[in-house]
Amino acid sequence: MTASTQNSLCEEDAKQLFWRVIHDQSRFGGCPKVRAMELLLGNYPFDDQLVNDGVPKSIVGPLVMENGAKYYGHWNATSNERHGFGMQIWADGSKYVGYWEHDKANGNGRLIHSDGDVYTGEFKNNAAFGHGKYVNCAGMEYLGEWVDDQQCGTGTHFLAEKSRDRTQTRGDCIRGGVQGGEEEREGKVHLDRRVVL
Repeated sequence: MTASTQNSLCEEDAKQLFWRVIHDQSRFGGCPKVRAMELLLGNYPFDDQLVNDGVPKSIVGPLVMENGAKYYGHWNATSNERHGFGMQIWADGSKYVGYWEHDKANGNGRLIHSDGDVYTGEFKNNAAFGHGKYVNCAGMEYLGEWVDDQQCGTGTHFLAEKSRDRTQTRGDCIRGGVQGGEEEREGKVHLDRRVVL
């Protein structure tokens, strides 16, 4: 994806902005539900060892992408793409914070949807892939394996229950495997949860 507009910042201003993005992620965009989730979860951790991959990077932001999303973070100027640690905020307020490679979410990251649903875990080519945790805004959780944005393989579901005072408590726990979007246990529970970038 190429950027349609880039604000020019001097190198020092860009570095200062980048450190503000890393240490105060909730101040940068996102809708109210996303900001509320970020305040609850805290900043997504930055590990500079993960971005020392030998690829020369500059720091950009805000960079307005063709789809209207704003990107702050590492940029591979040679290939003109997102590469390293960065944050992207879509027009609906959804926000991804994590690692990028070849202009796609690759490695570890956190995607908070505008409705408050959260996926934290591994990404491959903009898709949940590997181990990850998905929590929907009602409190239901899935912790386990993902392939191409689908729960697939071994995982655990935690079903939330709401108490009278509206606080979340843990409900039933279901362990098992997931194949093709269906949970394997007694009976079948059809699942249709996707993580979309």
